[in-house]
Amino acid sequence: MLKGIYNQIISIGFDVTEVERIEKSIERFKNRFLKRCFTEAEVQLALRQRRPSASFAKRFAAKEALVKALKTGFTEKVFFQDIEVLKNTRGDVDIHLKEGALAALMSLIPTGFKPKIHLSLSDDSSRAYAWVIIVAEERL
Repeated sequence: MLKGIYNQIISIGFDVTEVERIEKSIERFKNRFLKRCFTEAEVQLALRQRRPSASFAKRFAAKEALVKALKTGFTEKVFFQDIEVLKNTRGDVDIHLKEGALAALMSLIPTGFKPKIHLSLSDDSSRAYAWVIIVAEERL
């Protein structure tokens, strides 16, 4: 029998978001859209970027990819504000969950394992892309 850490892929999610769609939503709905879809920390991070709309689009795509991986979509139990996508001290992107999103994640993880979310973001001039892989890691 193998000794060591055992990881199991639980689910994968992917999303493509049009940057222009996010730009138009911000122009049309202003703070109402930002407050509904992003945390204050995400807004502050995006506004410091060269292309804030691309930053918002990547975070939007990440949240969409995550709820696809959770198999919930955005429902009465999982909200945009339950998911936060920020850079860590190394400059890598981390995804943090709370409330309904965290409960949905934990419901997918087998007993004796802990969840790990792998997130990859990318963009080009017109689109943002997000890939999410949810893994169950053996607790040591």
